[in-house]
Amino acid sequence: MKESVKKYQIQAELEELPPRMQHVFKQIKNMEDEWSNHYDRHDPDDQYLRGMFYKAGDLMDDAARVLIQAFADVRDEGHVYLQSNGRYELNGTELFSGSPIEFLAVDADPPRWVATHIEHYDGDYRLVNHREVLLDGLHARNK
Repeated sequence: MKESVKKYQIQAELEELPPRMQHVFKQIKNMEDEWSNHYDRHDPDDQYLRGMFYKAGDLMDDAARVLIQAFADVRDEGHVYLQSNGRYELNGTELFSGSPIEFLAVDADPPRWVATHIEHYDGDYRLVNHREVLLDGLHARNK
């Protein structure tokens, strides 16, 4: 595998961001509880900023969660199998609606791990946004 100094520089910078992003997000959320103390209700520009700060806060929170997951250690990796109770399991851990999972998309070019979660559809469990992928025998991991 080729080493990329640039990739590791970017990773190092990204790993520093989540705590700061979460801090700003919490400030925005807390300020929203008493928004009338901070924004002029009669000033459209102030209300515009309020809305944009709120939107930016939500995006920062989402980005922080994505980065935290991206750099988390793999806790479990193996193949998903159907149990006799109709649920799936990964190395003895039962998976159910809402269970986060990453699967190895071997048909992708190039192959890659894809983060998603499991939901119940039409009498069976499926991967969200990847319903065509069968769970039984799927190479998967959890972080």
